[in-house]
Order: sequence, then structure tokens, then C-alpha cells
Amino acid sequence: MQIIQVVSYLGAWEKVQKNYQCELKEIIAAATNYYNGKVKLEEGEERLGGTRALWEKALYDFSWTINDQTYFSPAGRRVHLGSLGPTKNGISVQLNFGNPTWFHRWLFSQGSLAVRYAGVKVPILVATVREFERREERRMGQTSNFEYLRDQLETLAPLSSTFPFLILGINDQASLFDAEVFEIASDPNITTERVVVDRCIEFPPEYHQAGLGILNYFGVFLRENYPERDAKVKIEQHGLSVRMIVETSDGDTEVVEKALHDYELVMSGKVLPETISQNDKVVLDLKNELRITQFRLESQHDIIEVQNRRIDKLLTVIGNSLEASVRRPINIEVSPSFQNSQIMNVNQDISVALSGVYDLIDSVSPSDEVHMVLSDLAGSLEAVEKESDPEKVKKSPAMSKLRKLFDRLENGNDAISSAISKIEKGTEMVANLAKTYNKIACWCGLPNIPFV
Repeated sequence: MQIIQVVSYLGAWEKVQKNYQCELKEIIAAATNYYNGKVKLEEGEERLGGTRALWEKALYDFSWTINDQTYFSPAGRRVHLGSLGPTKNGISVQLNFGNPTWFHRWLFSQGSLAVRYAGVKVPILVATVREFERREERRMGQTSNFEYLRDQLETLAPLSSTFPFLILGINDQASLFDAEVFEIASDPNITTERVVVDRCIEFPPEYHQAGLGILNYFGVFLRENYPERDAKVKIEQHGLSVRMIVETSDGDTEVVEKALHDYELVMSGKVLPETISQNDKVVLDLKNELRITQFRLESQHDIIEVQNRRIDKLLTVIGNSLEASVRRPINIEVSPSFQNSQIMNVNQDISVALSGVYDLIDSVSPSDEVHMVLSDLAGSLEAVEKESDPEKVKKSPAMSKLRKLFDRLENGNDAISSAISKIEKGTEMVANLAKTYNKIACWCGLPNIPFV
């Protein structure tokens, strides 16, 4: 078997080519053994049977791990990853089983959960090309081949998924050319970074400005003391509450955890700056930040009676809040920027539209094409739910995807119209969604749709 075509998302093919050459060769070798009937189940495993057991055994023979581990979310909920496939060194690979329901689940549910909870960096799906199916006279239907999956994704593009993935189109015929790569566009409003530190502290009025300054400086400290790591640190203010959010994209938890712990030790007065950094500039800046904090407190003396309040009490408040990162595990992943931002209210009309889309998702069968279309649309709507700039909403993929959905429904001759027509009160749900779309369209300068 050989890779003939590739669907890549968020640069997944380049990442795999660069970092997983050995694993890629093993995938092809396993596929060759599988399709040539060379995979044999161990004694006692015959009862499992089926294509999945044979496929997993093909990779198991190359020391891949069968995914039978139980994962839990931070809230303690069990996470099921039955469709993930065997894993090795941060990638997972599964065979496409020719069922739209299964493909939708792999892309929009299992893949996302695997990246979030199972440490998978790139989920991979293997599918045979149409030529191979015809030659082998397979009867799995058009949804089993690579071309069908590629066309589905290109129709949905730009996608709202937040993680890279690959679909490998394989054939048993040798090719003189490199694999043809189809890079699927991503929604530019989607962020691929994940929150790894989320701390909210409510400061007494006399400590608010000084505390805000200390949290602000953590972004500078992280960037200068760990220049090889990229991190996005955001500070949000709401009344007397200050929230610090750290987002990363490279999956390295240890660096941010260590940086936060070191910063907490200095700010709470438990250690001197010299003990956490060999960088003279960082040490001097930390000392200066402590002096500035003292000045901010003293400058409020005439506004709020703080004669008997000392900086060590403020630093204890911050230290205790940041120290929580040591007692609780933090999931991490980092893009170089440091910013302050005010908490924004969500756009109510977009939220209503998003709710309407989720109502439709819950009402259709996962096997229907509309389920995948709606799931991707929901992701794009979530990306602009807090957007206050009408021009950005106007140009967002979310609005164009919504309009395209209504165009297909108005046409009334494709699979989406058929699926919606089977929903109880489906016409009413779509009409309400259309009314909400027109409200958003008026706000951001798009033409309304004459949808009843």
C-alpha cells in the first residue's frame, strides 16, 4: 500500500512528515498487512473478529498501544475514546469504516477529546482511494473512500475544528509522484490555543491597582525568563475581580507551571528574585516591580485608609491564589503575546443563533450529512460569539456558512433539506434561526434573506 493523496488540516501533514516518519512507515506497513490478509489474531481473540480488531492488531504488531485506557475530564467525567484507534508517540490512527455517523464522531467528537485529554497531537484516519475500491469490488459504498471524505471537508471549509488532523488516501498501486496534499482551510476566528492557567482573584479596593500590576507583570516575567517558550497571557477585569488566563499551543505544561510557582514564591516574599533566575535583567525587573507595588500602595494612602496595611498582606493574597497551581494539576499547551482585555459580553443574537443550531443538531440523526454541517457551523458561531466589531462578524465564515445553509434549505432538493423536513417542528426551528440571522445581518451590514 502507498499514500496517494492526503487531506491535511492546520499543517498536520507537514508536522507528521517532520516529526513522525517512523510512525508513518509503520502505518503503511500495517495497512499493507491488513489489506493483504496477513494479520492474525491471537488465540482467544478470534471471538472479537471484525475489521476493527484486525486493524488494531496490525498496528499492535508494530508496538502501537491499543486504546483501552480510561480518561477523565477536569470535572471528573469519564471520557470515551472508543473510535480513536491505536496510539504511538502522540499520534493516533484509525481505519475509516465507511459510515458517515462514525466519520462525524471521529472528526467532531473523538478527535477533539483525544487531543484534549489523551495527549494526542495529530489524529489520523486511513481511507482507501476510489480506484482501489473499484478494483477490489468492495461493497462498502461511496462513503468509505478517501474522495468522499475529502469532498465533504472541502464543502465545509473553512473548518471550525481547533486541532490538526490527517486523512491518508492509500492505494496498492505504486506511484511515480509524491502524495497529492489537500490542505483544508481553517476558520480564521478559531483559536488553537487552550487555557492552561485560569486564576481569578478579588482584591480589596486598597489592593486592586497594586495587585493588578503584579499579575500584569507575570506575562513579562514568563517571556523574559523563558524566551524559548511562547505564551499568551491575558488579564481581564470585572469590578474588583481580576482574572489571569494563560494559553499555550505546544503542549508543554511544566514550563508554565514552574514559572507560575517561581513567581508566586517571589511575590509572596518566600524567596529572593536571585533564587529563581540567572538572568540579571529579570532579577532587577522583579525587584523593581516589588518597589512599584509598594509605591502603588502608598500612593493610595490619602484615598483609602491603609496606614496599617502592609505590602506583605497583598503579596500573601496573590501568593495563596497563584499557589493553587501547585496543588492542582494544570493542563497546558503557548503564541507570543501579552495583553490586557476587559471581559466582553456575548453577542446575544449570535448566542440565540448558536442555541438554534444546537437544537437542530440534537434533532437530526448523526448519520445525516446535516449533522456534520451543523456541528462545523456551531464551531464558527462560537468563535464570534463575543465579537463586538460588526465588520469582523460580517466577514466571518460563520455568517457565510449560515447563508449557505439557508440557500441549500431553500433549494429543497438535497440531503440537508430532506433531513430537516423529518424533524418535528423543523420548519419552525429553521424559520426562527433565519429571523435571528436577519437581526445579525442588519447589525453588521449584510443583506437579509427572504426566508419564511
